Amino acid sequence: MEDQQTHSENVTGLLTLMDLGEESRVWQAQELGAILKHQLHAPLRLALGDFSGQVAQKMDGLAGAAPGTLDELFRQAHPSCELLTLTKVFAKSCNVADGPLPREIAVLLYYLSIAAAEVRCEKRLTELSDESLIRGLAWCGAQIWLDQPIRLVILEALGRVGQKRTAQADGAMPPVPD
Repeated sequence: MEDQQTHSENVTGLLTLMDLGEESRVWQAQELGAILKHQLHAPLRLALGDFSGQVAQKMDGLAGAAPGTLDELFRQAHPSCELLTLTKVFAKSCNVADGPLPREIAVLLYYLSIAAAEVRCEKRLTELSDESLIRGLAWCGAQIWLDQPIRLVILEALGRVGQKRTAQADGAMPPVPD
């Protein structure tokens, strides 16, 4: 009986070391920052894994300068909403326990895609309620491993969604456009 318990403990320890156990890996802020930086600076035609073929098609059809990386996509004044949508779909597909990215990175890329579309394209890429979107953007904005330009996009989107929600909630008459 004792040998069986020792064997079970050894197997559990080995699985934990190999990260194949039921418990997920806990990433440190510094590690998440490095992983995010790597993902943002990988060539866009490769960065979205299984969606890279669709990215290549969209990029070939873009008028003007196509972004070379996710970082460039998120920093463009007028990014392709189609590329932002593909990025969102990729990130959502990665938000699983055994996904190719840490879940924190997948969640960040998901909300960052939505934020960039909100801020730069004035387009809503999600059917999430304002409350859910605000909660997700707030979580992203609070992460210490974000660089400042990414945080600013998140916070600007958070401000816009919050203002829209406040304006709708208070029933105030909207201003008349010029």
